[in-house]
Amino acid sequence: MQKTEKTNNHIYVVLVKALTGLGKLARLTGNYEYTHIAVCLDEKLDKFYTFSRKKHYSPFDCGYMVETLDCYAFGKHQEVKLKVFKVPVSKTNKNKIEKYIENISNDSEYVFNFFSMITMTMLHGFKIYKAHNCMSFVSKVVELTDSVDMSKEYYKYNIKDIDNL
Repeated sequence: MQKTEKTNNHIYVVLVKALTGLGKLARLTGNYEYTHIAVCLDEKLDKFYTFSRKKHYSPFDCGYMVETLDCYAFGKHQEVKLKVFKVPVSKTNKNKIEKYIENISNDSEYVFNFFSMITMTMLHGFKIYKAHNCMSFVSKVVELTDSVDMSKEYYKYNIKDIDNL
Protein backbone atom coordinates (compact mmCIF):
# COMPACT_ATOMS: atom_id res chain seq x y z
CA MET A 1 0.00 0.00 0.00
CA GLN A 2 1.30 3.45 -0.91
CA LYS A 3 1.35 6.16 1.67
CA THR A 4 -0.41 9.24 0.33
CA GLU A 5 0.57 12.70 1.41
CA LYS A 6 -2.29 14.95 2.43
CA THR A 7 -1.80 18.29 0.75
CA ASN A 8 -3.88 21.35 0.13
CA ASN A 9 -3.40 21.69 -3.62
CA HIS A 10 -5.53 24.78 -3.95
CA ILE A 11 -5.23 28.50 -3.59
CA TYR A 12 -8.14 30.73 -2.69
CA VAL A 13 -8.93 33.92 -4.58
CA VAL A 14 -10.89 36.26 -2.33
CA LEU A 15 -12.95 39.18 -3.63
CA VAL A 16 -13.71 41.77 -0.96
CA LYS A 17 -16.44 44.36 -0.73
CA ALA A 18 -14.21 47.02 0.83
CA LEU A 19 -16.07 49.25 3.28
CA THR A 20 -13.72 52.22 3.10
CA GLY A 21 -14.38 55.56 1.45
CA LEU A 22 -12.26 54.55 -1.54
CA GLY A 23 -14.18 51.28 -1.75
CA LYS A 24 -17.47 53.17 -1.90
CA LEU A 25 -16.09 55.49 -4.58
CA ALA A 26 -14.82 52.52 -6.60
CA ARG A 27 -18.26 50.87 -6.43
CA LEU A 28 -19.88 54.04 -7.74
CA THR A 29 -17.42 54.60 -10.59
CA GLY A 30 -16.83 50.95 -11.46
CA ASN A 31 -20.42 49.80 -11.05
CA TYR A 32 -19.20 46.60 -9.38
CA GLU A 33 -19.70 45.35 -5.83
CA TYR A 34 -16.20 44.05 -5.06
CA THR A 35 -13.36 46.55 -4.86
CA HIS A 36 -10.44 44.58 -3.42
CA ILE A 37 -8.91 41.17 -4.08
CA ALA A 38 -6.41 38.94 -2.31
CA VAL A 39 -5.04 35.39 -2.29
CA CYS A 40 -5.03 32.87 0.55
CA LEU A 41 -2.80 29.82 0.40
CA ASP A 42 -4.97 27.57 2.54
CA GLU A 43 -8.59 26.99 3.44
CA LYS A 44 -8.31 28.71 6.83
CA LEU A 45 -8.55 32.05 5.02
CA ASP A 46 -6.63 33.76 7.80
CA LYS A 47 -3.79 35.33 5.77
CA PHE A 48 -4.73 37.40 2.74
CA TYR A 49 -1.76 38.17 0.47
CA THR A 50 -2.22 41.29 -1.62
CA PHE A 51 -1.12 44.81 -2.45
CA SER A 52 -3.12 47.36 -0.53
CA ARG A 53 -3.17 50.46 1.61
CA LYS A 54 -1.43 49.92 4.93
CA LYS A 55 -4.02 52.02 6.79
CA HIS A 56 -7.69 52.54 5.95
CA TYR A 57 -7.45 56.31 5.75
CA SER A 58 -4.00 56.71 4.15
CA PRO A 59 -4.48 56.21 0.41
CA PHE A 60 -0.82 56.75 -0.49
CA ASP A 61 0.80 54.54 2.16
CA CYS A 62 0.49 51.25 0.32
CA GLY A 63 2.38 48.20 -0.87
CA TYR A 64 2.64 44.46 -0.33
CA MET A 65 0.49 43.34 2.60
CA VAL A 66 -0.48 40.23 4.51
CA GLU A 67 -3.96 41.13 5.71
CA THR A 68 -6.41 39.47 8.09
CA LEU A 69 -10.20 39.64 8.25
CA ASP A 70 -9.79 42.47 10.76
CA CYS A 71 -8.44 44.59 7.92
CA TYR A 72 -11.81 44.33 6.20
CA ALA A 73 -14.21 44.30 9.18
CA PHE A 74 -13.25 47.33 11.25
CA GLY A 75 -14.80 50.13 13.28
CA LYS A 76 -18.56 50.19 12.80
CA HIS A 77 -18.23 47.54 10.08
CA GLN A 78 -18.26 44.25 11.98
CA GLU A 79 -19.10 42.14 8.94
CA VAL A 80 -17.57 41.99 5.50
CA LYS A 81 -18.80 40.46 2.28
CA LEU A 82 -16.36 38.07 0.60
CA LYS A 83 -16.56 35.93 -2.52
CA VAL A 84 -14.10 33.03 -2.46
CA PHE A 85 -12.89 30.89 -5.35
CA LYS A 86 -11.05 27.62 -4.71
CA VAL A 87 -8.51 27.22 -7.51
CA PRO A 88 -6.78 23.85 -8.05
CA VAL A 89 -3.02 23.93 -8.37
CA SER A 90 -0.36 21.25 -8.71
CA LYS A 91 2.10 20.81 -5.87
CA THR A 92 4.88 22.08 -8.14
CA ASN A 93 2.96 25.21 -9.08
CA LYS A 94 1.87 25.85 -5.50
CA ASN A 95 5.53 25.77 -4.52
CA LYS A 96 6.24 28.31 -7.29
CA ILE A 97 3.45 30.53 -5.99
CA GLU A 98 4.71 30.32 -2.41
CA LYS A 99 8.23 31.19 -3.62
CA TYR A 100 6.88 34.08 -5.72
CA ILE A 101 5.03 35.51 -2.70
CA GLU A 102 8.06 34.97 -0.46
CA ASN A 103 10.30 36.79 -2.94
CA ILE A 104 7.95 39.78 -3.04
CA SER A 105 7.63 39.74 0.74
CA ASN A 106 11.41 39.90 1.12
CA ASP A 107 12.01 42.54 -1.58
CA SER A 108 11.60 46.09 -0.27
CA GLU A 109 11.81 47.48 -3.81
CA TYR A 110 8.27 46.30 -4.65
CA VAL A 111 5.81 49.19 -4.69
CA PHE A 112 2.11 49.72 -5.22
CA ASN A 113 1.18 50.34 -8.87
CA PHE A 114 -1.16 53.22 -8.14
CA PHE A 115 -1.09 54.58 -11.70
CA SER A 116 -2.27 51.35 -13.29
CA MET A 117 -5.02 51.02 -10.71
CA ILE A 118 -6.47 54.51 -11.17
CA THR A 119 -6.32 54.30 -14.97
CA MET A 120 -7.63 50.72 -15.21
CA THR A 121 -11.00 51.73 -16.70
CA MET A 122 -9.30 53.79 -19.44
CA LEU A 123 -6.00 52.01 -20.16
CA HIS A 124 -6.88 48.50 -18.94
CA GLY A 125 -3.72 48.15 -16.88
CA PHE A 126 -0.04 48.43 -17.57
CA LYS A 127 3.05 46.83 -16.16
CA ILE A 128 5.71 48.61 -14.11
CA TYR A 129 8.85 46.79 -12.94
CA LYS A 130 8.52 45.60 -9.31
CA ALA A 131 5.07 47.13 -8.91
CA HIS A 132 1.64 45.62 -8.37
CA ASN A 133 -1.82 46.55 -7.24
CA CYS A 134 -4.22 44.01 -5.76
CA MET A 135 -5.56 43.07 -9.21
CA SER A 136 -2.24 42.49 -10.97
CA PHE A 137 -0.76 40.62 -8.00
CA VAL A 138 -3.69 38.20 -7.70
CA SER A 139 -3.89 37.78 -11.48
CA LYS A 140 -0.19 36.88 -11.57
CA VAL A 141 -0.73 34.27 -8.86
CA VAL A 142 -3.74 32.86 -10.75
CA GLU A 143 -1.58 32.71 -13.89
CA LEU A 144 1.05 30.74 -11.94
CA THR A 145 -1.53 28.07 -11.06
CA ASP A 146 -1.66 27.00 -14.71
CA SER A 147 -5.28 26.01 -13.97
CA VAL A 148 -7.13 28.96 -15.47
CA ASP A 149 -7.27 30.06 -19.10
CA MET A 150 -6.22 33.70 -19.19
CA SER A 151 -6.80 35.43 -22.50
CA LYS A 152 -4.75 38.56 -21.79
CA GLU A 153 -1.69 39.67 -19.85
CA TYR A 154 -2.13 39.27 -16.08
CA TYR A 155 -1.82 43.01 -15.37
CA LYS A 156 -4.82 43.78 -17.63
CA TYR A 157 -7.37 41.99 -15.41
CA ASN A 158 -9.63 43.98 -13.14
CA ILE A 159 -11.57 42.41 -10.26
CA LYS A 160 -14.70 41.85 -12.33
CA ASP A 161 -12.61 40.11 -15.04
CA ILE A 162 -11.09 37.81 -12.42
CA ASP A 163 -14.57 37.08 -11.06
CA ASN A 164 -15.63 36.04 -14.57
CA LEU A 165 -12.72 33.65 -15.14
